[in-house]
Order: sequence, then C-alpha cells, then structure tokens
Amino acid sequence: LGDFRVESTGQTHMFFVDAGNDRIGIGTDTPLHTVSLTGTLGVSGDATLGDAASDVTTVVGSLTGSQGAYFAKEVGVGTAAPLHTLSVTGTLGVSGDATLGDAAGDVTTVVGSLTGSQGAYFAKEVGIGAVTAQGIPLYVTGATAALTVQGGAVVFNEGSGELGDFRVESTGETHMFFVDAGN
Repeated sequence: LGDFRVESTGQTHMFFVDAGNDRIGIGTDTPLHTVSLTGTLGVSGDATLGDAASDVTTVVGSLTGSQGAYFAKEVGVGTAAPLHTLSVTGTLGVSGDATLGDAAGDVTTVVGSLTGSQGAYFAKEVGIGAVTAQGIPLYVTGATAALTVQGGAVVFNEGSGELGDFRVESTGETHMFFVDAGN
C-alpha cells in the first residue's frame, strides 16, 4: 500500500496519509505526529485532548475558549511537571481581583512576596513566619520576628466603635508598653 492524497484548489496535500509512517497530515505533506494539522482547527462543541490515563498534552501558542476551558488534571504554565492544580513557573500577572483559597478555611501559603498596587485585603487572619495565625488577626513569629512600618502612621481600632487595650511585650515583660482603652 502507498500514500494517499486529496488535493484542493489551493493545497496539494489538503489531506494526506503517510502510509510508510502511519501518519495523517491535514494541510501538510510531512506529518510529524499521528495526526498533524497545519492551519487552524475549529471545533464546535466539546473537544478532548489526550485520555484519562497519564497523557501530557502540550499547547504551543495559545488555547482559548469562549466558554472557558476545563482541565481534569494539573495544568502547568512554564513547566512540564505541574505539582498543583495550577503550577506557574515565572511571573503570574492578574488584571482585576484574585481570590486565593475559599471561605471554607483554606490555608493559603505565599512563598516570596505578595504585592498589590491597590493594597491587599485579607478576610481572615494573617500569619507571617507561621503556618496559622493562632486566631490573631496579624501574627508575626520566627527567629527574628519583627513588624516594621515605614512611611506612615499605624492606627488601631479607628472607627470600630469599640476600643481595645494595646500592649507591647518584650522578652521579660508582658506589659512593656500598655494602653488601657477602657480608662
């Protein structure tokens, strides 16, 4: 058996079967894979790439969907070995709001820095140097635990309607500096 070819008006190999290599080419006479397409693939409806086993599907260029995209396994951007549901190697840019975790009590870990040009909002406790914040809104711990504020004022309980005490501890003193808000 030999190769098989279908021509169109502008394409000599509109559809090509490479019998010697068990490959099919659409728009090409040199298919590099089982099925190779040169041009644009349009899909109306669902499309499945790979199977449920352990296939790796590589996208060179971009993957777009007007209704979004669903991935049943891990997705790697800039990495061929994603460790999480979404693994990004490089810089992740977000235009608009971003939500990390959910309201169910997830622990979101940031290794490195978290910055925002409009600031950052935390709906729960924040631990710096700690896995959990121990129920304290801002908990700083570690061998060199320190909280430094530069370039502005620090205001506690402004406008909350209910003032609380303010206390600074040192190594040997639990009330190194103390403000009793009730008196």
